[in-house]
Amino acid sequence: MTRLALEVACLAVSIAIAAPAMSHDCRVLDGYLRGAYEGDCDESTELAHGKGEAKGAATYVGDFVKGKVDGKGVYTWEDGARLDGSFKGGKAHGAGVYVSAKGVRYEGQFANGKLEGLKAPDCPSAPGPLTC
Repeated sequence: MTRLALEVACLAVSIAIAAPAMSHDCRVLDGYLRGAYEGDCDESTELAHGKGEAKGAATYVGDFVKGKVDGKGVYTWEDGARLDGSFKGGKAHGAGVYVSAKGVRYEGQFANGKLEGLKAPDCPSAPGPLTC
């Protein structure tokens, strides 16, 4: 009987170790955020949905809807530029504060990824939720 108990224990440990490898990865649709994701996920679509953190060339901590940044969050580009604000459908939308890699600060209402008055030299080095 002890051999059977040992085999059952080994099987249980093996399943516990293998379970994360068998689980589905949750995807983020922004190419610059692809890499690692931790957070809420819609299991039926395998897309980030809810609160989470995505790290790739850029980093985002905040809300996701259907794999896109959507809601409140902070998006940080590889060059250090940072946008803290609201997002909709993967683009900056609503109140926010953008600080360029050079430290120039912009604050205002973003509309579909754009902020009036943002100067081209202060734009982030790579695409993301902000359009210049």
